[in-house]
Amino acid sequence: DDDSSVCRMFQLDLWTGLRRGELLALSWDNIDLDNRYLKVCQTLVHTSCGDRIVQTTKSRRDRLIPLHSNAIAILHHIRSQDVSDGFLFVSPITHTVISLRRYNR
Repeated sequence: DDDSSVCRMFQLDLWTGLRRGELLALSWDNIDLDNRYLKVCQTLVHTSCGDRIVQTTKSRRDRLIPLHSNAIAILHHIRSQDVSDGFLFVSPITHTVISLRRYNR
């Protein structure tokens, strides 16, 4: 269900404190559930050619974010719904990263 997916996205954002572009660019490669952290190393930015993922963050350095048990539960739920190894939050129609414009809506 798209509404519950959006709800999980915002809940994860609240529990991690990620910036909008960092959240949208988050992939399963960035998450270590066993050691309870996620690595922030990329972000989604808007350019004149559209949204694109860049391999840096606003602060220009990677960060490790420890995961609270509530964030872990959210990630396990997302994983149970999506077995892909790609991005956590994708459009159900295009199967691409959710755009900054759609996130704002």
